[in-house]
Amino acid sequence: MVQRHRRSYSSLIPTMLAGALLLSLCGAAAWGDSRTRLINIDTARLLEDGQWQYGVDFRTFGSADDEEYISGHIRCATHGYQLELLGSFAETATADTGRATLRYGGTNWEVRAKKRLVRGPKATLSAIAGLEFPNTPAQDEVHFALHVPLTIDRGSRTSGHIVPKFVFLDENTVSSLGLAVEHMISDRVTFMVELTPNIGGANTRDSRGELSDDSIWGVGLRWAPCEDKNWQIDVGLTNGKGQTSSFGIAPGILNSTAFYVAATCTR
Repeated sequence: MVQRHRRSYSSLIPTMLAGALLLSLCGAAAWGDSRTRLINIDTARLLEDGQWQYGVDFRTFGSADDEEYISGHIRCATHGYQLELLGSFAETATADTGRATLRYGGTNWEVRAKKRLVRGPKATLSAIAGLEFPNTPAQDEVHFALHVPLTIDRGSRTSGHIVPKFVFLDENTVSSLGLAVEHMISDRVTFMVELTPNIGGANTRDSRGELSDDSIWGVGLRWAPCEDKNWQIDVGLTNGKGQTSSFGIAPGILNSTAFYVAATCTR
């Protein structure tokens, strides 16, 4: 049995204001393509200075987790840094497993800075530092997150990604290792597959309500409908909840699967 509680969409107003601020800092730029993120994993790539990017991500879970998650992001590159504002949103709800009552959903904001550390002919290493502001049944205190993505290009069509991820929750530091491959099937279609095993800490609860851990996975296709690839549309399956650091390392309740669709525009 799932009980739902409505949330107020007035919380989206700060996103619009902060987004306008980021865009004003970056100014105008020519349109361009940048694959800074896959499904639940960030790549080591950065936007070029003066570029900005925005997007939305919708995930609908079935089975035990009858829940919908919406995520949005705004990214802007300036002076060698990529500034990011991310938000993930879901109605708070409870699920009765027969052994325990689990609460899930909620809202999570995150502000980030991304910096390229090393760039070689075939590999790029970056670091992402984030500060999260959650309002969920699991977390309600500000905490720090760190990602260290390594992107390795194998020719012009295939890339691999290795991403150590750390979320420093109160008395529960969650560490994981993201592994992903993306391959261009054609000039406009890219196949993506990723697996993020949990290495330390708890990122979910089991049917008894006890802290537990599960791996995060995703598989999808990315389509660029325009020749210049400014717009990108993703479709696929995943068990990850959203784009922020905490939602990106958390599986659906009882490890359920979501169908997701996302749209990104880079300018």
